[in-house]
Amino acid sequence: MGPPKTTGREVFGEHYAAEAVRRGESLGLSPGDLAATVTALTVETIAGSYERLLPGSVDEVYVSGGGARNPAIMEGLRDRLSVPVRDYSDLGFPGEAKESVLVALLANEHLMGTPCNLPSATGAREQVVLGSLTWV
Repeated sequence: MGPPKTTGREVFGEHYAAEAVRRGESLGLSPGDLAATVTALTVETIAGSYERLLPGSVDEVYVSGGGARNPAIMEGLRDRLSVPVRDYSDLGFPGEAKESVLVALLANEHLMGTPCNLPSATGAREQVVLGSLTWV
């Protein structure tokens, strides 16, 4: 199985945080040092994944969610990556709306009859129009 396309509390939730605190305490880290370490790990994980997993370079990176509101993560990504790192809201709508915008885009493409899947990414045999229109 390939890398996740997105992640969140299902992986990095309460259990992950509790384990990080336990490990930090066992190493004698202060709460500030633990926060700085987890922040640095977050930045390095993102940057390292771009380097290892993307087929080529990117021109810019847009960050949404809690990371976009975290100045230390944004500064770390800007320092670590060699491309501009921007807040997703710079695209003209709030990052919190990205799922809603995606659903609207996919609905529009369905109505227009535009195939939107990527067989090279999904393993599908061919490109198809996604979704279905159901009248209720």
